Amino acid sequence: MIYANRAARDLMGLGDGDIQGIDHMRFIGPEALASIADRIPDLSAGRKISFETAIKTMNNKELDVLCTVAPTQFEDGTPRRLVSVFRDMSSVRAARDSKARAMTIMASMAEGIVMTGLDGVIEYVNPALERITGYEAAELVGQHTRILKSGLHDDGFYKTLWTTALSGRVWRGNFVNRRKDGSLYYEEASISPIKDADGKVTQFVAIKKDVTKEREMEDQLRQSQRLESIGRLTAGIAHEINTPVQFLGDNIRFLGESFDQLRELLAAHREFIAAYRQANADDKAAARLEEGDRSEDVTFLLDDVPRAVAQSLEGVERVAAIVRSLRDYSHPSTSKRLPIDLNRSVSATVVVATNEWRNVADVHHRFRRRSSTGHLPTDGY
Repeated sequence: MIYANRAARDLMGLGDGDIQGIDHMRFIGPEALASIADRIPDLSAGRKISFETAIKTMNNKELDVLCTVAPTQFEDGTPRRLVSVFRDMSSVRAARDSKARAMTIMASMAEGIVMTGLDGVIEYVNPALERITGYEAAELVGQHTRILKSGLHDDGFYKTLWTTALSGRVWRGNFVNRRKDGSLYYEEASISPIKDADGKVTQFVAIKKDVTKEREMEDQLRQSQRLESIGRLTAGIAHEINTPVQFLGDNIRFLGESFDQLRELLAAHREFIAAYRQANADDKAAARLEEGDRSEDVTFLLDDVPRAVAQSLEGVERVAAIVRSLRDYSHPSTSKRLPIDLNRSVSATVVVATNEWRNVADVHHRFRRRSSTGHLPTDGY
């Protein structure tokens, strides 16, 4: 070593002392020395060589450097001196290691990660996004992010997204995107701009979370809440209908029983008229009574009124059965675990759902009187 500039002295810890006789190769590790030995023919031929190595300074500090060794030559081409340029790579190595750690973190995240250029072309995706979308990384890198579009968002949605991101702000929102197999999925996403040292946006990174199952559970919960509300309403209606139906049934039964008594009275009346006519055959008034008694209207009433009463009672009982089934079927939910009679529940369901199948099928059910399962515990229905 015959000369070292100030930067080299500071880098190697040489200070301001005499450097004559110091072998600059002493700073270079054994692995790099072996590499240099293999490339001595390049130096002898006047070609420069470069390599990264770790050096140990005079004050025993270890540094990562990029070393470039170039020979200077005499006029006849014979090597005369070696000029070595050392560049401290510690900050570069730290940045490289930091980037490697960041890539490792992104690769291990449960959320999907997408990095794109300003044009929306995908530059990187992590394994989680592969699992979410069904695409392999090689199928996505180089493609525009529109490859995942579902077609359910309008142009205004994407315009707002790009305007926000290109302005350097973070965009947050929800997507409905399409997997490779064509199925749709919901995702929560945040898209952040990546800026250079001057604050200029150069890339975008998106963090995406598949929330399809959560959305399905929310939909089921809302549906359950709607059904619960409908159940409470139905139970109230069933309660209000039940009382007049009972009155109607009782009154029809009363009319039927009363008509039976009238039939007995009419039968006695007919016997009396018949006996009276035998004794008074010329009695015109008795003849008119007998004729009216045998008229078609009376015969019609005697035949059809009982049938009408029976049909009315059958209809009332049908309404009463529907009301009972609605009351059972729409029983308000409870946080307590209660016993449930499966036979009764199935029967109530069949009655309530009759309108869905009455024109296409006949439903017959047969239950055991004592089910082997008995009453099963439930969280309410």
